[in-house]
Order: sequence, then structure tokens, then C-alpha cells
Amino acid sequence: MARLRSLLAHGVTVAAGGDNMNDMWFPFGRLDPAEVAMVTAIAARMWSDRQLRQVFDMVTVNAAHYVGAPAEGMQVGAVADLVLFSATRLSDVLRNAPGRRTTIKRGRIVGGGTSTVWTT
Repeated sequence: MARLRSLLAHGVTVAAGGDNMNDMWFPFGRLDPAEVAMVTAIAARMWSDRQLRQVFDMVTVNAAHYVGAPAEGMQVGAVADLVLFSATRLSDVLRNAPGRRTTIKRGRIVGGGTSTVWTT
């Protein structure tokens, strides 16, 4: 495990992701960025609200940056590719993974799911 907090403190743009989908290297992979964020937060011991924002940036805007994908964020005119979670805080997204979510691609709902989870 890289020393993520040290890298971030030195201004390094850190990305996190996974390419394993139930294979011999990692039999639990589901190609879920929220799940990668949770595992990253646990492994790096990044639990504060600020640190969780950094972890989510690792699997979203930072990952997009490294693969050359657009990552304008939420703004008028941006491509509407996003995932909506039924949560009020980032910690709730991780606590309730996979939780309820809706996936939108180019402004159209293309997927979603719900699971029973513990909430606070």
C-alpha cells in the first residue's frame, strides 16, 4: 500500500482503481469505484470528511485525469455521466456500499440498483 497521505501532502495527484472482476488475482472485484474508495479509505486509514473527499477524488476526477477522460465536474454544459447515491454524506456511501444508486450516461438512466443496508 502506497503512503497515500504522504503523497497527497506533497501535492501528488493520486488515483485509485481496479481492473479485477472475479479473477484469480482478486476474486472479490466488482469494478465498483465506490467499493474501491471504501477499500482505499480503510487501507490508507483515511476516515475524516476531508480525507474521504480525497479518496472519492482518487476514484473519480483523479482517475479520469490519468486516463485522459474528461472530468469537468458538475456544471452546466458538462457531459451528464454520473452516479447518484441515496446518501447524505460520503461516509454513508461507503458504509452502505453498494446501497441504492442510479447510473446516468449522457443524461439517460442506464442502470441502478438497491440493496438492503444498515444506516444511521
